[in-house]
Amino acid sequence: MLQTLSDTVRSTLFAGRRRETENRIHDYAFPAGLRNKVAARLGLSNEKSVDRVLLGLKEYLILCIDARDMVLGMPSQAVDAAWHEFILYTRPYTDFCNRVYGHYLHHMPGDEPSTGDDFLSGAGRAWMDLGRTWMLTCMRADQNPRKPTRVPLLFSIDAEVGVGMGRAFTLEDLAALPIPPGFLQTEPGRYRYIAKKNRKARRSHIWWGPAGQGTSGGPYCGGVTGGHHGGHGGGCSGSCSSGGGCSGGGGGCGGGH
Repeated sequence: MLQTLSDTVRSTLFAGRRRETENRIHDYAFPAGLRNKVAARLGLSNEKSVDRVLLGLKEYLILCIDARDMVLGMPSQAVDAAWHEFILYTRPYTDFCNRVYGHYLHHMPGDEPSTGDDFLSGAGRAWMDLGRTWMLTCMRADQNPRKPTRVPLLFSIDAEVGVGMGRAFTLEDLAALPIPPGFLQTEPGRYRYIAKKNRKARRSHIWWGPAGQGTSGGPYCGGVTGGHHGGHGGGCSGSCSSGGGCSGGGGGCGGGH
């Protein structure tokens, strides 16, 4: 009885903190000039397209709250490019990371990602890294990863704004992405994640849904090609999609403590 009450209180606290952190990202005002940098880098003349890319960047940064010990793939070349430009504003970016994650969220380059439909063939680390991003996206949206009903912004933005190869993920593509180790199904279509060190001992504190649990700080997130190793602190590895994205491959990030 007392243990159940303790778990409920802890879950409520985690959920509250998780929502506060997510709201902090949603409400964050990017540095003045970032919009123009992103527009120039991606060749975008439509302000609405730039808005969508920056919204996609916030969506990805929100996923990084829950990355924990995971490497997250980056589905979008456009969002990754915006992230690169944000990192170049070194002081605002560092301040943002410290306020949101409590540490610097690193991004580093990797090998060239696969291109075309070969990426969705189910082979390689990029495939598994993207699966983690997809699972966290579904858990946030309370969507069944095997029976999705909508394509999230991160997986549709490149085609929407016409960037890179403009890969448009279909519902079938997304449903075929892997469910990586550590994601356990608690009931049909609903999952939770258990960090490696906790898999035999206790439940994960990863937040999912309004009544879920949460944690802050994530050590690994992904990017596309290029990156900011050395110059921006180096970091982890990420994964990439044919429409963009990256992988140990396209680049990545790690947030160390």
